[in-house]
Amino acid sequence: MNLAEENFHRLLETGMFSIDDAGRIWRHSKYSSCGTICHIEPRRAECKHSCGYLHLAIGGRKGLRAYAHRVIWQHLNGEIPDGMEINHINGIRNDNRPENLELVTNSQNKVHGHRVLGHCIGEAHWAARLTVAKVKEIRNLAKSGTTHAELARRYNVRRESIRDIIEKRNWAWLE
Repeated sequence: MNLAEENFHRLLETGMFSIDDAGRIWRHSKYSSCGTICHIEPRRAECKHSCGYLHLAIGGRKGLRAYAHRVIWQHLNGEIPDGMEINHINGIRNDNRPENLELVTNSQNKVHGHRVLGHCIGEAHWAARLTVAKVKEIRNLAKSGTTHAELARRYNVRRESIRDIIEKRNWAWLE
């Protein structure tokens, strides 16, 4: 949990915010200019981010910001483990109903985006440098002992890309 998510979690516990069954976050109080807590008529706490996700913000421009779907998941299910992400099952980024959120790896999230939303993955992606055949070659050569540095030079990609291919962080859908 990052600092902003921790703070929003505390604010949920204190009752300043609440989450309804539809996954909407409501603000019930705010800090006054002198630092005291003032109760207000409940209002939606999320704002739509330019990327389509809903986010929460407190403290003005330099304050804390967190994605609403991550805060909701953590409030209902606990921390998000390292290497995991929250996926919107129906692909609608501002639909934060608990039943629409699932815990997935980055690779599972990309495959879901391809299958459900039509996002390009693999060699169909506009920035792809490798083909399916080359990725299979890389994995076979790595099994036979070729170093990451040698593979990176041979295929003109970074060593980190080779590592991610071999460890199936990238191209994980390809067996």
